[in-house]
Amino acid sequence: MLLLSIASTQASSALTCEQAIQHDCLFARAASSDWHACGECASAHQSDLRKVCSDNAQVERFCKSTKPVIGGFDVVEYFSLQPGDMGVLGNPEFSHNLTSSDKDGSPRFTYEFWFKNAVNRNKFAVDPWKYAPKNGGF
Repeated sequence: MLLLSIASTQASSALTCEQAIQHDCLFARAASSDWHACGECASAHQSDLRKVCSDNAQVERFCKSTKPVIGGFDVVEYFSLQPGDMGVLGNPEFSHNLTSSDKDGSPRFTYEFWFKNAVNRNKFAVDPWKYAPKNGGF
């Protein structure tokens, strides 16, 4: 499957390759456990992605990777938004894994959260249940 027909040169951009794919293909990634849906979406958005992604392997690695909680939006940042503000897409560079425990205390599931910066990631790491979606909302 052709993901992107791009050269290795990049234009500078505010988004990383991973953020661009997550932005353009959030629903394709979330709706399917098959990484090919993400790859097909990335291929459809290749004009945008070629500006920030170095090669097809980078896109494929991301499409096969763990899906971040709530689509990669920064859960700490939600606490500082004003009504009507849009959520802020986090960056995989500032990720944190949260492992929930089973009733016997053994690890059950690990969830990856993305944050816009190290400050938000560190706030989450200190008190993750203050910021994590409630009632299994992820």
